[in-house]
Amino acid sequence: MQDLFIILKPSHKGGFCIFGPQLFGMAFKNTLKERIYYWKQSRKYGSTDVNRVRSLIESLRPLTSSFPLIRLGDVGDGGYLVPDCIDGLSTVFSLGVADSVSFERDCVKRGMRAIMADASVAAPEITSHSEQYTFFPNFIGAYQADEYITFADLHAKSGIRPEEEFIIQMDIEGSEYQVLLQMPEELLQKARVIVVEFHGLTELFSSLPFNIIHACFQRLLSTHEVVHIHPNNYGKVAVKKDVVVPTLMEFTFLRKDVGTFSQAAQSYPNPLDADCTPLRPLVLPENWHF
Repeated sequence: MQDLFIILKPSHKGGFCIFGPQLFGMAFKNTLKERIYYWKQSRKYGSTDVNRVRSLIESLRPLTSSFPLIRLGDVGDGGYLVPDCIDGLSTVFSLGVADSVSFERDCVKRGMRAIMADASVAAPEITSHSEQYTFFPNFIGAYQADEYITFADLHAKSGIRPEEEFIIQMDIEGSEYQVLLQMPEELLQKARVIVVEFHGLTELFSSLPFNIIHACFQRLLSTHEVVHIHPNNYGKVAVKKDVVVPTLMEFTFLRKDVGTFSQAAQSYPNPLDADCTPLRPLVLPENWHF
């Protein structure tokens, strides 16, 4: 039973529902299912040594770059913090559009084109500078099939010149791991800023998902540094020993050759951060930052 976790789930009534082995008899059915799920994952794939999870988190702690952070997009879901080094970029690739184009709108205001891809929604209604937006009704995946295309396909369709740098914003409901692992190195090197919402991070405590997530982050860290993390307060949180992992988190990466970086302490939340939902706020756990 030592591999069971405490699950902290935001409540719509405020506060957190807290469940774990010590509260076994008090768990509701849905939370019991969650606890059983994590236990089965550990049995099926093996449990990750908590020291490996801790080491990965330490490698992902945000660094302070030579550029201040700014917010692009509305307050709430769909807005992200990025380093203020994006002037002169021509294109933002937005993978996973859903109902909000506020991030893309603010990029367009800075002179960029917005290349959007999402097969789950219709093309968004654009009321201003519509010629700067291009929408593809496709999911982004690791290979071409049915509604899926790769990021390399989208890049080629966009007409962007091979030497041009760009921003990537990605919220594709768990497909980010395969997309980032499959992305050609020359395209990864052209992404000055990458913003990704990572899903299912509580799966780090199971060995097979850990290996995939770890490989994805290690690939990104070979070319980019983490400069900001914001937990999405819609998701739950898993705790094992002293390691706290929100399941949904928005990461901002800056390419290593663009700026200088230091381990200066940062306060969280950043004053520009905003909760994604009106649930109780979820602050980045202390083990995720310096």
